[in-house]
Amino acid sequence: MVCLAPRALGDIVRPRRLVGASGRPLNFTVRSHPVRRLTPLIVLALSISLSSCGVSQDKCAVAILTDQLKNSLAARGTVYVSINGEDADRATLDALRPLAASIRPGSQMPHLAPDATASDHWLYSVSSIHHDRDDRYTAMVGFYCGSLCGARIEYQLKKEGDSCAVVGQRILVQQ
Repeated sequence: MVCLAPRALGDIVRPRRLVGASGRPLNFTVRSHPVRRLTPLIVLALSISLSSCGVSQDKCAVAILTDQLKNSLAARGTVYVSINGEDADRATLDALRPLAASIRPGSQMPHLAPDATASDHWLYSVSSIHHDRDDRYTAMVGFYCGSLCGARIEYQLKKEGDSCAVVGQRILVQQ
């Protein structure tokens, strides 16, 4: 003989679903993103592919940032630099020092107030430098200096020794 407890009323166990609600409960499980786990591998692969072509990723970043900073308001403020999500090394920062009042690693960028539309703190991020064909490369650069101050720009580059020269650029997004 099987003894079962009496069944509880439905609305005591859980609230009733509203009319039109789906039958599946919401899932708030936090999962890591596979892209974040792969990012170091992607950066390593990009570095290896660039170095095998005889091009220095940091020197190409200097060429791009020089082009960005030479006529920019950022030169009057503090510029924070990251390359592929990492702080720029000392040699890269030193090469850029003549172009701005102050140059610092990207991780030192202060948090801006949510209502700050523009500031004297400019975060420049160079990423996705990759070989297109022959001696041509493409790179992405973005800058952010407030909720109404930022852009994402695609650069076309040409190999010059172990560095790059800017051939052209195209603004993808501008605030």
